Amino acid sequence: CLLTVRAEVLQKGDVADTSSQTQVFFDFAVTSGEGGASFDTAFFGSTAKTGAVLSSVDKGSGHFGGIVSADAVGDGWYEASLYTPISQSNIGLSPIQKTLDGTMNTDSARSLAMFGSPSGPFRY
Repeated sequence: CLLTVRAEVLQKGDVADTSSQTQVFFDFAVTSGEGGASFDTAFFGSTAKTGAVLSSVDKGSGHFGGIVSADAVGDGWYEASLYTPISQSNIGLSPIQKTLDGTMNTDSARSLAMFGSPSGPFRY
């Protein structure tokens, strides 16, 4: 199956961010109660069509999944597409935006993980 996730990044004034000073990532996660180990096997067995599956990430005890970097595909849109054997539901998805300064450097203050509201439902 081909799994595609897209995000539009806008600058001040709702103008598409085409600056090349933004990076977008998608964090996929499940808990051990939602089939964590089998999700990890499927996730890290995925092949990227666009973007890239990053190497293993320590999500902490009882949490599984990984992070995919997205490719800029034009007009402020970022996309990650994976050929994947993932076939489960109740997968958490959090976008992460990182910006770069004029010399193409960054620091932790320039990264924003968007976890959303603490109120459910969160099923995708």
